[in-house]
Amino acid sequence: MQKYNLLLTGITCIFLFTSSFLQAQWVQQTSNSTENLLAISIYDNTICVVGENGTILKSTNGQTWETLTLDAGIDYHLSDVQLVDATVGYACGQGDFLKSTDGGNTWLPYGTENYQANSLWFADAQAGMSLSISDQKVTQDGADTWDLGNAVFDVFISKPAPIDNNTALVASQYGNLYQFTLDDAAMTIIGSSIFDSSQAVKDMHFTSANIGYAAGEMGLLMKTIDGGLTWEIIGQELSENVDFNAILFVDDNTGYVAGDMGRIYQTTDAGATWNYLLNPTYTNLYDIAVADNGIVYLVGEEGVILASVASACGSFGLVSVTLSSTDPNMVEVTVNNQSNYFVNYPSIQIVDAQDVAFINPDNMVDFFGHAENSYLTYTVPHNINLNTIDGTNNQRNGTLYIYESFSTLICSIPISFTIQFKLQLKAYLQGTYNTDTDMMDANAVSFLPNSQPYNNSPWNYNGTETPINNPLDFVVDWVLVELRNANNPETIIETQAAWMLNDGTITNMFFDYTYGIHGVAFEKVAGNENYYVVLRHRNHVDVMSSTAISLPNNAPLDFSTTSNVQQGNNQLVEITPGVHALAAGDFNADGIINVFDFNEFTAQAASTNNYYSCDANLDGNVSIADFNAYMPNASHIGIGLIRY
Repeated sequence: MQKYNLLLTGITCIFLFTSSFLQAQWVQQTSNSTENLLAISIYDNTICVVGENGTILKSTNGQTWETLTLDAGIDYHLSDVQLVDATVGYACGQGDFLKSTDGGNTWLPYGTENYQANSLWFADAQAGMSLSISDQKVTQDGADTWDLGNAVFDVFISKPAPIDNNTALVASQYGNLYQFTLDDAAMTIIGSSIFDSSQAVKDMHFTSANIGYAAGEMGLLMKTIDGGLTWEIIGQELSENVDFNAILFVDDNTGYVAGDMGRIYQTTDAGATWNYLLNPTYTNLYDIAVADNGIVYLVGEEGVILASVASACGSFGLVSVTLSSTDPNMVEVTVNNQSNYFVNYPSIQIVDAQDVAFINPDNMVDFFGHAENSYLTYTVPHNINLNTIDGTNNQRNGTLYIYESFSTLICSIPISFTIQFKLQLKAYLQGTYNTDTDMMDANAVSFLPNSQPYNNSPWNYNGTETPINNPLDFVVDWVLVELRNANNPETIIETQAAWMLNDGTITNMFFDYTYGIHGVAFEKVAGNENYYVVLRHRNHVDVMSSTAISLPNNAPLDFSTTSNVQQGNNQLVEITPGVHALAAGDFNADGIINVFDFNEFTAQAASTNNYYSCDANLDGNVSIADFNAYMPNASHIGIGLIRY
């Protein structure tokens, strides 16, 4: 649905959200075009966009766009388009008038004459009008023939703004306002110099026969309540000096105006006040339309197509709330940016039934401009009572509030989340440690599986850890981390698969390396309990902490130091003076390095370019280098408590 048949169909388009709505946000679509796009029209699920150099784009979902192939010679600028119904559409510009009779799939020159026009409006598939700079024409037979209306010596630059099925208003460059009627092709002046000729009206939209809005040059915004006889200036608080090119109201109160330099404003009170909407582009925007599902589309220079999303709340998901390891008064909030959305100076607040407002709205969380499907983690204060968390009630229900400019509520949505406790842990793998860099080589990154690899024997771990993006080039391998009961270490409380980084850090996949936020989050942890920590790797001997620790821990538990590992002097291998690592060569992962591991190696010897259990140095190959890592550790026996 587009703006000039919004009223004619008798349908009022409204936005339906599960959260309270204040401002729309914008997502830039991939149009696959670099041409300037000048007009857009929507009918049901079909969207057509036209632009310079004979460009016509079509979409049936608003996300994927097809550039239509036109006949040779249709290479002129197309300035307006209208899909009248499911079958018929019209387009015009600096060449032949075009018509589609197959729902916008093909467009051909149509009519008995070569007729150039700047804009058009059709009340139905047969009756319509078109405007050139200096005259107007009408057709009653679906553009087969055109009749010239009465002579009017003026310059028309605005598009027709219909007020009923027969009548549209048109503004001229010289500030005059005309009424055009389809049945007699008559152009009648309503008022001479109604508008300031130094700020020409470029677009109008009427929500009823009496109430209408106009937008134009140098930030012009006006409103009429008497069918165009008189107009008042609105939006003076914007102090804009850029041209507004398009205006649209989706209901009696909610409207949008867009223009040069990517300016978009929204009103929710029938034009009394306007709010600036941040968006992904600073290019000029030329036209606007709304679909039946309430999504608003904007088109502009360089192939830009913007689509509204319901609100910031509809654009990201809360992943976790994790108690910080470095400051007991801070909590880390991880969100998933599910699409590019834009909130101006945003902040968040989370409220649940037990811990009211434990993230305060005066702590800014910056969602601007992050990549699609990225995980973002922020550290903010909390007032969670740790004594209320016993490992069984970590799941919470609450409300997420998003504010703009620290005070204006954008939206609120109900959420379910889990309060987690983070473990900071560090260790090295002997097989991939590089004494020249004092770090591990991340040679296996291109071979790492897309989900945790410990779902088979002997681990049989059924976790679903899967990174949303490919591993970064400093990820060494997957590991398993267990928490065990302090009083009964044979009892496993919780297990998590995680990544080991080349500096020894062990972390969830959703860490934010930009801010150094990492660690392994556990959700079955009590706020006042201690736990033993077990670290497992697929071809190194597993180790266990020498003591039980509480979470979150303020400093990383360092498994490169023998005193932090049970029987550390026997379990770890010294790789450089004072630095120790897990012993390489446990190819069958049973906790003992012996002939059975050699047999595994023999079976995989000379295998290349894959993820192998006998690849001790994690370079994607099974070679003599892996045997050399295994051989010095033959007869190494892990502690019995954690062996398989």
